[in-house]
Order: sequence, then C-alpha cells, then structure tokens
Amino acid sequence: MQSSSGVRALGSVAIGVMARRGGFVFDRCYYYDPEHRWEQDVAIARWAEREYAPYPIYNAEAHLVQLSHQPRPYRQVGGLQPNLIVGAALGADLVFPGDKDPDITVTPLRGVDDLSQLRSIRWDEREPIRTFLSQLDELRAKYGGDVDVFPPFFWDRSGRATVHGPVTTAQKLWGEDFFVLLLEDFSAALERLMWISEVYNHLIRLFSERAELRVTGIHIGECSGCLLSPQHWEEAVIPAMNAMVDVWGPVRIHSCGGSDHVLEPMSKVHHLAVFNIGTNTSVAESRRLVGPKVKLDVIPDAQMLCFGKPVDVRAWVQRTLMENDGGPLEFQFHLDAGVPLANAVAVFQTLAEHGLPQPYESLVERWGV
Repeated sequence: MQSSSGVRALGSVAIGVMARRGGFVFDRCYYYDPEHRWEQDVAIARWAEREYAPYPIYNAEAHLVQLSHQPRPYRQVGGLQPNLIVGAALGADLVFPGDKDPDITVTPLRGVDDLSQLRSIRWDEREPIRTFLSQLDELRAKYGGDVDVFPPFFWDRSGRATVHGPVTTAQKLWGEDFFVLLLEDFSAALERLMWISEVYNHLIRLFSERAELRVTGIHIGECSGCLLSPQHWEEAVIPAMNAMVDVWGPVRIHSCGGSDHVLEPMSKVHHLAVFNIGTNTSVAESRRLVGPKVKLDVIPDAQMLCFGKPVDVRAWVQRTLMENDGGPLEFQFHLDAGVPLANAVAVFQTLAEHGLPQPYESLVERWGV
C-alpha cells in the first residue's frame, strides 16, 4: 500500500456510500459493540474489494485510519469522532442516523461561561468514556496480545492520536457564538481553546495508558480553520495546538476548504510532520512554506470531483505534481455518493501514466479473514 516513489493516493469510502450501495447500517450497535463492529468492518472490506479493486479505495474513516498500521485483526473501541465523545461526556445525546455520520443533539456548553466548574470533571466517570474504558479492559483480557485493541482517539496501532482542532471543538460545544466571542472577548475565547487542549491531553493520556499504547504523534483536524483570520490562527489556534503538540510529538494538521489566507500561521505549528491542506489551497505555496521534507496530503475540490469530468481530475493531478516540486505527497479523496467512480479512478490512472502506479492490497487477505 506504500508507493516507493514518495507519491501516494488513497480513497476513503463515505458512510453514505457504504450504507446505500453496500447495505451497511452504522447504528448505535456499530459504535458501541466492538465485536459487531469488527464483523461489519470485515464485511465492508470484502464489499469494497469487490467494488473497487484494483484501486486503493477502502473504508478509512476519512483518512484518519492509517491502513499500513492495521496489519492484523483488531477491535475498535469508541470509534467515534473525538469532539462527539467530549460532547456526549458533557451531556449531549449521541445520534446515530445509520446511513450518515453520527452527531450530537445539542451544543452542551452553550451559555456556560465559567470554566472553573468544567475543570473539576472526572472524565473517566462520564459516559460514554466509562463504558469505553471498561470495554478496553474486557477486550485486552479476552485477547491478550493476539488481537490489536484500539482505544478511542486511535484508529490503528501506529500510536497517532486524533483530535479535532480547538476551534472546531469549541464550535461543537458552544455553537457559532464562539466566533462572536473570539471577536469581542479574545482572552475568554483563548481560555476556552486552551481548556479544550487540556481536555484532549487528558483523554489521550487516559485512553492510551489504559490500552498500553505508546503515543507517537497527533492528528489535529481544524475543520473550521478556513473561517478564521491569519491573526486568530497565530494568536489563538496555534498556541492551543502547540499545547497538545508539545506533549505528543509530530503533528498532522488539517484544515478544510480554501486555506491560502492562513497557510503561513498554520505552517508555524511545532513539530509539523504532515500538512493536510483543504481543497483549492495552493500546493506550491504550501510546499514553499513547509520545505521539501514535510508530507503534503492534498484533497481534490468536491465540485470538480462530483460534477467535473475525468479530464478535469487529470489536469488537477498533473498541476499538483508540478507544484509539489518533488516532496512527499499523498492524494486523498472522500468517495461520496455524488462522486462518479470514473473521476475517482482518474486520480490513480493519471499517476500511473506518470510512472507512479499505486499498489493495491487486499485487507481481507492481510487480516486472514
């Protein structure tokens, strides 16, 4: 699954596609029963192989999973987005539509301005965290070292923790009012962001220690990052991120959407290892800022992927290769229901035409299932 050239490409199938075309249901049982989840993940791997092989398109949780670090059967505990786990622990209800991503019902901290009451929370006693910790203990006792058991916030055995960015999490917990606070009372907004980083640090430590998994780095997905100004990135987002990065090491930083205006402050995060830039963001400028050794993960424009033609995708791939200027690079796309397969496949075909064929590996064969 690793391209020897340093240029890779990978597709991740969306839940909506797996539900609509594969008939899979992503209900509460899938997220709360690790044994059931494993059985369904195996079935999904078989289905994806029939649908997409020999192209490397898998169920990869929007590229949070590093498939090269899933070498054998596993059980995933608490495989939910990090800010949903935090939100549920703060009193929101989890919602499982079954055919789309889970969510929470409310912004649980709307109207909460005093953080002192939040600092005394015993997170290990809050649901669903308490349940997930019990599941970790039970599964590790059951399987010993024969099966990998991944705790919440971890999607493979690499040891890379995954969290949402501080601002994205603040938006989930307090709602859009947080952006107003950022403009009107910067110090109060920064205090919230730093508290979020403290919470994530605590939970990463709690989950990794219970699973006896050594933390080797961190992914921070600042999905709301393109909404902010460069000044807010430099003075608020980066300090809050560094409060996590300085503890856990090399970081993969992610921003959704066009992010040219915040590339420079984004690139200043400590220990930058992977720059996962949003759609319609300059690859050339990203490469200039981070240098020749930092890996770039690039995402095609959703409009182009859904409504364009293969020739448009080919042109984008060729332009990206040129602007990347020879550095480590990965093309990543989310295979949503509206994406013609011909457009997705054009990514791999164009790379092959440039002498960069992408290897395919059967997960079913790898796992021996």
